[in-house]
Amino acid sequence: MIHYTKFLVLFTALLCLSFTSKYNDVCNIRNKAFSAGEVITMKVYYTTLGMYVAAGEATFKTTLERFNGKPVYHFVGQGKTYSFFDNFFKVRDKY
Repeated sequence: MIHYTKFLVLFTALLCLSFTSKYNDVCNIRNKAFSAGEVITMKVYYTTLGMYVAAGEATFKTTLERFNGKPVYHFVGQGKTYSFFDNFFKVRDKY
């Protein structure tokens, strides 16, 4: 399930890149889906014997920055396991 979390973080980051201001300049489309400073946290679960066990969290944050002189969104995704699961498979990832 943790590998699924890494995929989810990477997929979400790539999806969000399609909403950068570079495309807004070309298409004259304004982003209304999210704004700078938003944070979302999701719990990651393992399924064991038909039960869901919370194993960690994935957090996504947005900021507005400048890249090559243009305003762009900077997305940071972080994933970590809870301390109990660190004994089995410790995750401290940042994308």
